[in-house]
Amino acid sequence: MKKILFLLLLPITCFAQSEISNFWEYGTRGISEVINDKNDSYWISRDLIQEPSYGSYLNLKADGTFNSWNSAECANDCFYHSNGTFKKIDETHIRLQINSFWQTGVLCPDREKNNSKSRDLGIFEIKTDEDDSIVMKRQSSLIMRVELDEVVRAITSLMEAAFTDLYYVVAKMGYSLIPKQPYNPLNTID
Repeated sequence: MKKILFLLLLPITCFAQSEISNFWEYGTRGISEVINDKNDSYWISRDLIQEPSYGSYLNLKADGTFNSWNSAECANDCFYHSNGTFKKIDETHIRLQINSFWQTGVLCPDREKNNSKSRDLGIFEIKTDEDDSIVMKRQSSLIMRVELDEVVRAITSLMEAAFTDLYYVVAKMGYSLIPKQPYNPLNTID
């Protein structure tokens, strides 16, 4: 019975996974807005765009960097640009960091504005939407979990190094870590 259930669920699982698997293909896609530190979700087109014309775009590169920008038919507009790095957490999660965000154009509220301060945007879940686009939505609880995992790994590594050093010192001095006689609190020296 378990084998039959597994065989029935396998096509559904594989189909759901393949719906976003092309997200990890490097190249340019349409996006709802330029990547910034204010939005919690973005809609991304499923297919790569060979020659972008007008709209907002996201370009993922094989070296772990991204560019995001917008363009319009008329040059009298405000254009936004961002670049940064991304890290694939697993098939359905990505971590983004903006390295710089700037705007140019005659219709920008602050004219030329550039923010080169790196900002961790956190972890985004990648899934499909009912209109056949990909949704990338910030997952605040995962940020804490990933950072906690990194802290635990660092503490474990430091403890292993400390115990290795302690063992080396004890061995060098010729002491044994195992006592020769069991400790008995009733045996006291007068």
